[in-house]
Amino acid sequence: MDYDTVYLTWDDLKERGWSRLLMLAYFGGPDIVLQRSEGQQPLELFEEESVVSCEIGQDSRDFFDKYSELVSMAMERKLFYNEKRSNNFCESFDLLIDMPDLDTLLDRARTEYDRRMFLETGDEFHPDGETWSDSISEDALKRVAVLMLKNSSNINTALSHLKNIKHGLAELGMPSETYMSCVDKLYDKFYTTVKEKYPDLESAALELKQSETIDGYTSENIYRIKSIFN
Repeated sequence: MDYDTVYLTWDDLKERGWSRLLMLAYFGGPDIVLQRSEGQQPLELFEEESVVSCEIGQDSRDFFDKYSELVSMAMERKLFYNEKRSNNFCESFDLLIDMPDLDTLLDRARTEYDRRMFLETGDEFHPDGETWSDSISEDALKRVAVLMLKNSSNINTALSHLKNIKHGLAELGMPSETYMSCVDKLYDKFYTTVKEKYPDLESAALELKQSETIDGYTSENIYRIKSIFN
């Protein structure tokens, strides 16, 4: 190691706007690798003079332009792949859901609503003296039933998978163009299945589906109900 030579670390290079991939593409690797104590990563160093020369040289600027073009192409391919991946996932998604008969489902909804309100308020009964589930309308109870079906299915796991794809693209500065359409497809599968199995829940299913995407939806107790189930 030449002690008269000034060296730069990876952190130094990052502050100057270099990425690891770009450094390896242009220089092939560090000029010096210093082994450190056990358990520590080796210290990789680049000669400052070479870096500066690269930064101001015409050849390097041509290289950077070409590199930027290749990166842009790679990102476009990644975006295309992930958008296609999202679409394929939605198209092939199999909804898994426990669907008892309607009376059993509504009985479970009453029990679950009473339980959750007790956990939220500490009170076993509504202030009027009746059970919590008796204090809401039949329509509201049906919405509780639909939410129970949703939470017992695998749709929330599927939505989380799509969000992970979306966030991965966002970190690269590439907003997903198909995210909302894929989400809509998942919701369509769930709510259509519910309506086909339980015609009496069609109105509640439609109302909750609308509330997934319409900001400010103000049906009776809908946000109150959703808040304790989500």
